[in-house]
Amino acid sequence: MSTILSFVAQSSGAAGTSASALLTPAASGITSSQQFGSRASWAASNAVADGDHCVWHGGNQVALQRASKNFVQIDLEQEHTIDKVGGLDVSNLWHSRDYNNFEHGTADIYVCRTAGSGLTAGDCSKCDGAISNTVGSYYDRACGALTGRYVRVEFLASKGLSANIHFCRLRIYGAPSPTALVITSSPTMQPTLNPTLSPTASPTLNPTASPSFAPSTSEPTKAPSAETFVVKVEGYRGDPNAAAQMLYEQGRAERVMGFKQNFMRQRDQRRKN
Repeated sequence: MSTILSFVAQSSGAAGTSASALLTPAASGITSSQQFGSRASWAASNAVADGDHCVWHGGNQVALQRASKNFVQIDLEQEHTIDKVGGLDVSNLWHSRDYNNFEHGTADIYVCRTAGSGLTAGDCSKCDGAISNTVGSYYDRACGALTGRYVRVEFLASKGLSANIHFCRLRIYGAPSPTALVITSSPTMQPTLNPTLSPTASPTLNPTASPSFAPSTSEPTKAPSAETFVVKVEGYRGDPNAAAQMLYEQGRAERVMGFKQNFMRQRDQRRKN
């Protein structure tokens, strides 16, 4: 029991005990507003591509058509606790505040529990921590252990981002959220060593309350003779239905119909004689 409590203690808490690390989401889980142009090298999926350097008209980057609101959203496939999100601007566009959105904090970063629909965000909380630059040219926005399945970055014209949106990479740091545990108040101390791998598809819903643990006969008769059957039936005044009921109660229900037919044949034969 102490082992169970120890495991629960290690798996709970506000932010869990898993260390924050660089996450590697699949490119297929990325959605965005309208792409600028049709080049694959400008697709939103490049946000999580390899490489940490982009230049205008060179290398894979993200380019979005100018609009009042643009976004890129990344599906992490399960809930994570997010520590920070790093953004890398396109290096030879740094001279313009229209494009160095991560350095100047004009890109709004959110952690969302639900996906939302297109330009409409889901259930999201904004990362509003400090901006830091600790790795290369990435600018990291602290998220304060927000929890969600999606990371969403929005670029708003109302913040001066009225040109096409260009950026190089996104890097997300966090850890899978602790799984909620259901604790049994009285767990089985000695579980079955060899559990049934293929349980019965249609188990008996109302089994016998007092089954026979030690049958009186070690070797029961598998096929009683017709004479024995007739003797038993005659004890019920020749009533085959009463005899069938008697045999059923003795645990031989599977043979009742055969015995009944035997009896009918025997009776017919005696009548002929």
